[in-house]
Amino acid sequence: MSTKEKKGIGILGAGAWGTALANLISENGHEVLIWAYESEVVETINNQNENVHFLSGIKLNPGIKATKEIKDLKDKEIIFVTTPSKFLRECLVNLKKYQKKNIPFVICTKGIEEKSNLFVNEVFEEIFSDNSFALLSGPTFAIEVANKSPSAATIATLDKKFWDIVSKIIGSNYFRPYFSEDIMGVAIGGSLKNVIAIASGIAEGRNLGENAQAALITRGLAEMIRFCNAKGGNPTTMMGLAGLGDLTLTCLSKKSRNTSLGIKLGEGQTIEMIISSQKTVSEGYFSAPSIIHLAKKMKIEMPICQGVNNILNNQANIDAVIIDLLSRPFKSEFNIN
Repeated sequence: MSTKEKKGIGILGAGAWGTALANLISENGHEVLIWAYESEVVETINNQNENVHFLSGIKLNPGIKATKEIKDLKDKEIIFVTTPSKFLRECLVNLKKYQKKNIPFVICTKGIEEKSNLFVNEVFEEIFSDNSFALLSGPTFAIEVANKSPSAATIATLDKKFWDIVSKIIGSNYFRPYFSEDIMGVAIGGSLKNVIAIASGIAEGRNLGENAQAALITRGLAEMIRFCNAKGGNPTTMMGLAGLGDLTLTCLSKKSRNTSLGIKLGEGQTIEMIISSQKTVSEGYFSAPSIIHLAKKMKIEMPICQGVNNILNNQANIDAVIIDLLSRPFKSEFNIN
């Protein structure tokens, strides 16, 4: 890569995904500065070339630098945002205090803001209304990207030229980006799949069998398509990497924080016990109430998501929820309304 092609890239968030992206981008020849909330994360990245706390065992490119000062990202040419949705608004507002140039962003966060019920792209547009942006989503476990396992993701943006730039920044012989214009659909896929994954985990924890898990994933996909159609996204997006791809990965792997949460619930642990023991965020736990609020507003049925939300937030009995789902009237399979 020639010097002219090098870009100064900022990464907002130094969790596992932010760190894996930083390494991918740095290995493609770009200068990377990653912002971390935790001082100890900054220290281990700068002094040991490793994010011991969130991506242990992966040696990072020495060209990656870390900072605890969010203002240090203000002069970067492109910023990738990887903070959990719970902290997205706060981080963006803090960054905007220092941002002078109208730079583009790549939002790599999945989820819904709790109080506003806004998807991550909608939160971003409220704060940076004049900035170009793309949304990156798909079946991408950070540890596998960091280990250079073959992976693919969707980049959704209305600016095709920006997609061309971003695809070159992150694309490699083991990471394949695909283009989409359906920002809303990609945001929906990355959020709803987490709630379906909790349901899949509950089924595994309750030993309901692989038939039940397959049925949950398939009917969960139907709920995603229904929601996407009502919200104004393209239902076809739910059949791609940001929909079915991410749903399959998240539901069928114990690496998934959401599936793991569901398994523990199915085995009898309380949600309070599980959340208090987690170091990282299970986005589905925070997204479920917003999804149900929006579904009711749009007058669509989301029985699996509703059941998960009742278990998480309304102290519903798991076995009673399962019986309720299995007792629903028989209906046509292909109905997105």
